[in-house]
Amino acid sequence: MPTTTATNAIITQLRALAALTNTEIMIAETRTAQARTAAVSKELRENAENGRKRTKEIEDTIRRFGAVPAFIGPVAGRIGATLKTVFEQAQPFDEAVLGDLALEHQLLGRSTYLRALAVQVDDETLTDLADRLITAHQATVDWLITVLAEEALGGPAALRRTPLQSAAALATTVLNLPGGWVTNIGDHLAESAKQVPARVSELVNFGRGTATPTADELPIEGYDDLNASAAIDAIRSLRNPKDIRSVVAFEEATKDRTTVVSAAQTHVAAIAKDTVGVS
Repeated sequence: MPTTTATNAIITQLRALAALTNTEIMIAETRTAQARTAAVSKELRENAENGRKRTKEIEDTIRRFGAVPAFIGPVAGRIGATLKTVFEQAQPFDEAVLGDLALEHQLLGRSTYLRALAVQVDDETLTDLADRLITAHQATVDWLITVLAEEALGGPAALRRTPLQSAAALATTVLNLPGGWVTNIGDHLAESAKQVPARVSELVNFGRGTATPTADELPIEGYDDLNASAAIDAIRSLRNPKDIRSVVAFEEATKDRTTVVSAAQTHVAAIAKDTVGVS
C-alpha cells in the first residue's frame, strides 16, 4: 500500500474513531443515571472522562498527519447518542445494552485496523495510540458482556432498567406468550381465567426485576439482624444469582445499605464473568 493511500486510510479511521468516541462519551454519561451503585456511577463518569482524553489524542494525531479533525464530531456524537437513547427507551434493557456493545465492537475493530495501518507506515506513536484504544475498548466490551450475563442470570446487574425499558420488557413478554393462550382460548377459557392473576403478577415482576421477598423467604437465615459486614460475608457465600437477587431486593426495600448492595452486585458480576468466560 503506498504511503499516501495508507495515510488517507489512517486519517479516515481516526476521524471515525473520534466521532464514535464522542457518542461513547455521551452514552456513558447517560448510563450514569442507571447505575445501581455509587461505584458503577463513578466508573461510568471516569469512562466518559477517559473518552474525552482519547478524543483529544485522536484529534491531535489527525493534525499530526496534516489533516483537520471533523468540526461536527462532538455535535454528531451528541446527536447520535441522543437519538440512540430515545430509540432504546422503546427496547428491552438487554437490547439497549446490545446496542452499546455493537458500538464498542465497532470502536474495537477500527482501533485494530488502525494498528495494522500504523505498522504499515512504521509509526510507533500511532501504534502506541492504537494499542491504548484496543485495550480500552476491549475492557468496555468485556464489561458490557458481563452486564448482559448479569441480566441473563437474574441480576442484580450493574445498570438498572429505566421505567420505559421495564415496560418494553413487559410488552415483549406478552408478545412471546404461548400461542395457545390465543389460539386455544375457546377451549381453555375457564382455565386461563384462573391463571390470569398469577400471570399478570409474574409479568409485572418481570418488568421491574423482582418482587420484594419477606425476611423469612430469604436464603440467609436471620439476615434482617445482620450488620453490613456480616451481611456482605453472607451474600458472598451464595452461589445462585437468584438467591442474591432476592437478598438485594429485600435490602433495597428496607435498610438500603449501599455497601451491601455494591458487594452483592460485585459478587454477581464475578459469577457472570465466570459464566461467559470474561477474565
